[in-house]
Parts: sequence; C-alpha cells; structure tokens
Amino acid sequence: MDWAPLLSVPILFLAAVASNTELQAPLSRASTAKSLNDFGSCFAHTQDDASRPWAFMPTANGGIFTNAGATHVAAAYWLEVGEAKPTYFVRLFVDKGSDELVEAINRCR
Repeated sequence: MDWAPLLSVPILFLAAVASNTELQAPLSRASTAKSLNDFGSCFAHTQDDASRPWAFMPTANGGIFTNAGATHVAAAYWLEVGEAKPTYFVRLFVDKGSDELVEAINRCR
C-alpha cells in the first residue's frame, strides 16, 4: 500500500484549520489512557448509533476523525487523536459548537 497520501493528511488538516479563523483553536482538548483502537472504536460507535457520518484518516502517530465532505452536514468537525506517551491526546476542531461531539469524546475517554 502506498502510504504517501496518508502522510499528507496532517498537512491538509492544518491547512483546513488555518484557512478558517473560527477553527484556529480547539473547542475541546483532552487526554485518554485508552488506546487509539479502543477510543476510536467507541467514538465510531457513538457516531453510528446517532446516525452521524464519520471517516477516519490515519496518521503516523494517531489519526483524524471527521465528517467533512459528508452530505447534509451542518457543521464539519475534525477530531485529532495522537500519541503523547503514556497517554493519547484528543483535540476537537469544529466550525460551530457541538455538545454531542464533546459528550461522545468524554464518554469514550
């Protein structure tokens, strides 16, 4: 598999964040002792249970969950999860407030 396109994801993410002044600071910052797999599985299930679109883009030390590009989405979000030994960091960037996402993050941490 060619990993080059996946390695460019952080650059695209940062470009998207930088291009939107409302997205410059994370809405939420947290850490979790859960593995990326455990946190990601929980977060994906919460999104599925609520019938919300999501996608995961892996990076070298974690990944990004997003609904950007999905149809009928009122507000796009980017949920960055990465390794910060011995825990993982979680940062939520969203162009409009989203209590459901913060609740899902807190539930899965």
